[in-house]
Amino acid sequence: MSVACSGPLCDAALGEFTRGGTGVWKYVNPSATTSAQVPISISGTKDKTGTLIFLNHGDQPQKMSAIELDPSQSLAKTKVKSVRPEEPGCGTLERFPHKKARAERSARAFPLARASVKVNYTVGDARSWNWESDIEEVRQTTLVKQAVAFDGRVVNFWVEDSEYTVGKIDSDMMDYFVEAAVTSNQGIYINVVYMIGSLWGETPAGAGFIPESQDLDMVFLKFRRAGQPQIANGMMVPRDYDLQSVSPLSNESMSLYVNTENIYTNAAGIPASVYDAVGTIAHELTHVAHYYARFASQTTDYWFDGWLEETSAMIFEDMTAAQAGSNLDAGVLSRVQSLFYFSAFNCDFRNASYDPADQCYLYDVGGSMAAFYVRHLGPFFNQYLSRNLISTDSMEVLKDSILEFDKGGFVNFMQRYSTIAAVFPPGRTPAYYGYPGSNVFEYQLANYDSYLKDFRNLPTAVPETLLPFGTFPVIRPLLPEIYKEVVIVPPNTTLSVVIY
Repeated sequence: MSVACSGPLCDAALGEFTRGGTGVWKYVNPSATTSAQVPISISGTKDKTGTLIFLNHGDQPQKMSAIELDPSQSLAKTKVKSVRPEEPGCGTLERFPHKKARAERSARAFPLARASVKVNYTVGDARSWNWESDIEEVRQTTLVKQAVAFDGRVVNFWVEDSEYTVGKIDSDMMDYFVEAAVTSNQGIYINVVYMIGSLWGETPAGAGFIPESQDLDMVFLKFRRAGQPQIANGMMVPRDYDLQSVSPLSNESMSLYVNTENIYTNAAGIPASVYDAVGTIAHELTHVAHYYARFASQTTDYWFDGWLEETSAMIFEDMTAAQAGSNLDAGVLSRVQSLFYFSAFNCDFRNASYDPADQCYLYDVGGSMAAFYVRHLGPFFNQYLSRNLISTDSMEVLKDSILEFDKGGFVNFMQRYSTIAAVFPPGRTPAYYGYPGSNVFEYQLANYDSYLKDFRNLPTAVPETLLPFGTFPVIRPLLPEIYKEVVIVPPNTTLSVVIY
């Protein structure tokens, strides 16, 4: 096995654990057809804890061989949480109905569309919105705040009439959203536009989209009706960007929606729930920007597949935490914690599910990767990713974007990501591993390693197959002075060993 870390916090040498801190080693099986027997021999490990992590770095499932599990791993455990948190996408309504919108548009023949007339609203104006929860309905709102962004675009803040009241959404909250989203020099709007580009503009002739000159509407609604299950924190609804002659229920608006109920019923209380809502705005505004940059403005469909669209949006969500008044984004952190709690390691991120009952829940898998990307590739990785039109294949775009910032490439990067299951001790994490805090170009990122150990539940059985890009961690507590073991590594699989 080769040493897989470097720098002052790496205590690994060839076959030796040197100073008693943290060490990482790896073996990459390059064969696509043959398993490898890999002898491990590392000295200086007395009473340390080791974690073996298998990573399928290929795009085909691999059959796992038997490996002994420590009793502490094979016995089921219950840690802090018992259910997934209420997360975007929960319930009957997808947060971002990505595939449906793409399919409907690609199959549609657009008629000659009438031009919509832009209305210049002022504070106090009323407006109705077509809204789909479990049924189509109309919601009544009032424009309560208005601001002008740095590029001159007007941003309207609409609140559902029944929600703008004491104990729910009030004027002070909305003032905070205006500042965090628009008027601050480090606000969400300026960051998203700087990273991705203009939110809306010229579109191909005859495509049936709303005109290029648009206000941005942020619409605060109670998403669900009485008796419905809880649903998303926020939404971007693609049909709103169509003319009504194309989509009759379109609101003909460059809009995003925030779920008011998830603000005032959040168990974390105020102001934590308001910080979370700012993260939601960042997430949804990323969808708005991507929709224009990668789809509506193009004659070729570069729109990300759902898994990468959500992951990129969660990167921006994580990056906005400091601007929201806190350097700890509970939204993204809770997704990493949820992945650990539900042992969602053996997941193909390309096929992660929108269903929160699924072990491989998209927001846990994608959120965990998003937090890792931004901490190790930097905030400008997401800018490059969002603007990268090298291919219509999302996986190829991701690989190319990683290579631009990490010359080791995708497989090497995924090896490092796979080791998150070891839960590196805070302050002893080697460079390029774990979830360290950082401050890059005024983006303050919290150290997540400190918040993960109590959430980790390891898999209690060896899986029959290791899914593409899936991982399987195996713990080895209280190692002897010389740790020796022979491990069978499947084809196209990387074995990492972390000791601390």
